[in-house]
Parts: sequence; C-alpha cells; structure tokens
Amino acid sequence: MWTEAAQGLHKQFIFADFHQAWTFMEQVRVVIDKLDHHPRWQNNWNTVDFWLLTQAAGDTVTKQDTELARAIDVVAEACDTYI
Repeated sequence: MWTEAAQGLHKQFIFADFHQAWTFMEQVRVVIDKLDHHPRWQNNWNTVDFWLLTQAAGDTVTKQDTELARAIDVVAEACDTYI
C-alpha cells in the first residue's frame, strides 16, 4: 500500500534477493521513461523504496504520481519473487 508522507507517496518493495530487486528496477525504468516522470528511488540489496511527488507542482502529489504508483504496482505484481 502506498502511503502519503512529507516526501510524497512512499512504498517499499521487498524481493527474494538482489537480482530480483534489480530486475524489478529495470522493468520499472521502462515505465518511468514511458510516463516521463522520474521518482526518487533507492535500492538496498533486496529492497526498493519509492517516493513520488511532482517538483513542478511545488513538491506535491499529483495525478502523474498516482498514475506512476499504479504502474509500478502492476510491474511488482508480475514479479514472482515480490514478497
């Protein structure tokens, strides 16, 4: 579940291992490029965190952020190793 915080929408994804987390990130990169909306994200071994907000809208959460969040969830659901 995505939660809204001061840094924007946040969600953490945990995978079986680093390789699976990296594969997920590669697949999300394609979505990010397609939507032309670039999140703050971080990887720590098997964990990937996202923070979504729109700087051009004064660092607020916009429709563009919620669309990206839904698209990231679709990628995660397709990953067999998403915990």
